[in-house]
Amino acid sequence: MFSSTSLALAALAAVSVSAQGIIDNMAMFTQLTAAADTFDGDYYVKNAATGKYLFFDRDSDTTNLVTGDTPTTITLGHDSQYGQSGRKNEHWEGTFFTGLTKCMSAQWDESNGHDYAAVSYACKVGEDPTGTESLEVAKQFWRVVPCGSSSSDSASTAEFKLNAVQSKETSKTTASFSSPASSSTESASSPAATKSSHKVDPNDRRTWVCRHTGAWLAEHPEYVYKLGKIECEERLKSYLASHPQLKVNAVASSGSKVDSNDRTTWKCGHTGKWLARHPDYVWKAGKIECRERLLEYQASHQSKRRSLPESVSSLAKRASNTYCIVAVDHLTDMATKALTPNRIDTVGGYVSLKLADYDKTAEEQQWVITKA
Repeated sequence: MFSSTSLALAALAAVSVSAQGIIDNMAMFTQLTAAADTFDGDYYVKNAATGKYLFFDRDSDTTNLVTGDTPTTITLGHDSQYGQSGRKNEHWEGTFFTGLTKCMSAQWDESNGHDYAAVSYACKVGEDPTGTESLEVAKQFWRVVPCGSSSSDSASTAEFKLNAVQSKETSKTTASFSSPASSSTESASSPAATKSSHKVDPNDRRTWVCRHTGAWLAEHPEYVYKLGKIECEERLKSYLASHPQLKVNAVASSGSKVDSNDRTTWKCGHTGKWLARHPDYVWKAGKIECRERLLEYQASHQSKRRSLPESVSSLAKRASNTYCIVAVDHLTDMATKALTPNRIDTVGGYVSLKLADYDKTAEEQQWVITKA
C-alpha cells in the first residue's frame, strides 16, 4: 500500500513530466518521415498565406531568418548525423535550410518547455559545419512534407507533364541493363558512377553524400544494410576490399540465411513490375532487399530507369509543390512544431520566425517550394 506521501510525490512527478510536454509522438514521427521529400540546391520558398519568401538576411552584425516580398533563394540540402535530440541520442536525418553560412535551427523556450522559433545559427550540418559541439544536431533538420490542397493538385499536374514527356523520350531512347551480377551493371548503377556527374538526385539515395569513413562503416555495417543508407555502400565495400582481414556479414552473402542486420538478405515482398512503377521504394526508401529484382525486371523488359532525361529532369525541378516544414527536434517526444512566417525577436537581438503546433490545413504553415 502506498503512503499519502509517496502518492503525493508520484503526482508531483507526473505533473513535472506533463509540464515539460513529454509525449509518445513516434506515430507522427514515422508518418512524417515516410511522407517527407528531400531537396538539394537553391530554391524559392514562398509562404502560401503571405506570398513572402524565406531567406537569411544580414543586418549589421547579426544574420536573421526572415521573409520578404522580393523573390530570394535559399539553399536546401539533405544530411544525416549522429547526435542528441532531447533525451535521445540517435542518427537523425532530414532537410536543412542554409544561407550566409548559417542554418535554420529550432530554438528551445525554457519557460514553456518546447521549441518555439526557427532561428539563424552556425551550421552543424552540411558540407562545411562550423557549429559548436553543444548544439543538438536534430535542431537543424526539418521534415518537408506535402500539405495543403494545392500540393496534391500541383503534384498531379507535374506528374502528368512528366509522363507525357517521358513517353515521347522513351520512344527515342532505351536504356541498356546488364545482369545485376555483371560488372557493367555495377558501373552503371553504383554510387561511384553516379557521383562522377557531381549531381545529387533527391529521389536516389545512391547519389547522396556519405558522411562516414570506411572504418566507421565497417564497425557499423547495420547503418548501410539495416537502415538502408545505400549512399555509403560503395565506401563500405571499398574499405572492406582494402582490408581483407575484416569480414562483415559473411554468412549473409551466401543467401542461405536471413541476417536481421543486413537488408540484402531479407525477402523482397514485391514483384519486379510493381518495383519498376515504384522505384523510390528501392532508391529513396532504401529497401535494398528488392534491388536485384528491380534491376532484373528492368533488364528483361529493356525499360528505361527512373533517372529521367535532362528535358524531363528540368521540368521536375521547376514544378512547384506546397509543403509544411516540420522541426525534427523533439518530433519523437513532444508536440509537432511547424514553421510559420510570423516574426519573433529572439535571444541576442535576432529576428526569427515563430513555430506553431503543426496543422497541415493552416495556410500560414504552407510553403510553395520551387527550384531556382
